[in-house]
Amino acid sequence: MSDIDLDEIDRALAERTPGDWRVDTVRTPAGHLAVSAWNADEVPCVVCDTHGHCSSAADAHLIAHAPEWLRVLVARVRELEADVADAKRDERERIVALLRGEAATCDRVAQSLGATDACREIDELRGAATCALQFANELERT
Repeated sequence: MSDIDLDEIDRALAERTPGDWRVDTVRTPAGHLAVSAWNADEVPCVVCDTHGHCSSAADAHLIAHAPEWLRVLVARVRELEADVADAKRDERERIVALLRGEAATCDRVAQSLGATDACREIDELRGAATCALQFANELERT
């Protein structure tokens, strides 16, 4: 699915014909439907009508309800995006804490080995500690 610009949807909703949109049956010989925006004075402004052959009552219903449905969906998407961002931040913080703990453990073990014949193991532990700290720092920046 492609990214949807929620700000663009907000702008379009703010710039739409104001009022309560609803489907009205217009009394013409053809008896077509119209989606009207009714303002506070109950004066309708026709948003679209079904003069064309491709329009139907279902289309009129969808168009009439689109502003409110879009408002609700945009709010829900933003709420879910915030939840995901919070969960990612919490998980990053947990991983950083684990990496820092592992780095400290590696460093303590390397120090306890001291200047023995285990130089290679000490270097590997210090390398692992350095790598864990670098990864932790990188995670904190994201």
